[in-house]
Amino acid sequence: MIVRFWEARVANDRLDDAVAWARTVLVPAALAAGASGVEVVASPADAPTNNPARVVVLMRWSSTPDFVEPSIDPAFVDRAHAWNFFSV
Repeated sequence: MIVRFWEARVANDRLDDAVAWARTVLVPAALAAGASGVEVVASPADAPTNNPARVVVLMRWSSTPDFVEPSIDPAFVDRAHAWNFFSV
């Protein structure tokens, strides 16, 4: 089992937009490409530690995916990246 971990650092006050994009664009794209399951989680900004809001999408695959995430609007995401994890 491979879990692809996609994380986005969200622009100020745009968490709802980033979550909506993940649910309506990224999740269906991953499922259409063969992911066996997808989970979306989010974290609000934390001003005391200066951490921005984040959206994380966990995509489960039976083998290493040949999947490139769709482009996301830079108006609500400052940075996004992904990498694969495997069960140990």
